[in-house]
Amino acid sequence: MGKKGILGDIEITPKEMQDALHANADGGDPNYIGLNDDTLNLGEAKSFVDEGDANRVFTIRLHNGTDNTQKIQFNKILEDAANHALLKEGHVVTTGASGSEKYLDAEGDPRSLDVLLELIKHTPIRVRSIIFNVSDASQLGEPLKYRKETPFMTGSTEQIIPSNFQNQNTNNTKTVEVSLKKWILGYDSTILYAIRSGVSVDMTISFGASFDPANALRKKYDAAVIAAAKYFARTQQA
Repeated sequence: MGKKGILGDIEITPKEMQDALHANADGGDPNYIGLNDDTLNLGEAKSFVDEGDANRVFTIRLHNGTDNTQKIQFNKILEDAANHALLKEGHVVTTGASGSEKYLDAEGDPRSLDVLLELIKHTPIRVRSIIFNVSDASQLGEPLKYRKETPFMTGSTEQIIPSNFQNQNTNNTKTVEVSLKKWILGYDSTILYAIRSGVSVDMTISFGASFDPANALRKKYDAAVIAAAKYFARTQQA
């Protein structure tokens, strides 16, 4: 069916190449790569082509000190997943109530998890990759699930197994990097994950572009100032 293509940090499948050719025939912008798009916040990157340079890295540290597997949901969406506790900084109550609660400990780095989750609430953001470091190698067999919700159809879930991304010749069986392509954290999409009993997990997430109205407003005002300055300069020379 053809080979994959690579343009900078953008990986293109044969199907996407065909879809792009059809889209180009029907109109649209054949040159769009996100460059100079005011609606995007790309961190230190310039476009989707060099999105890996965004330098938007955040680590989530999780520890399950209970005697049961505990399930979490990264961020709140239109309809939350059943039996998954919403992630937050500190003690995350996973099961039980009134003195019989079970806790999962969660910590963000370099800022509080609550700050990251507040950002996601307002600006959907792409997840490019996750590096897992676990205290027990068996934890890498737990699936990472991507859930999307819409009012118009039943929610859909996609899953990957982190251990499938390990090289068979690796010397470190407790770490792996999972590359992701189209996962986004936002109001309609989240990540579900389960942490086994007695296990600690560090998840270092590389984020990419986000849809950022506040950043767009700043850029548009800056552009207006430049335009006004040029106009004023021309009138002074007249």
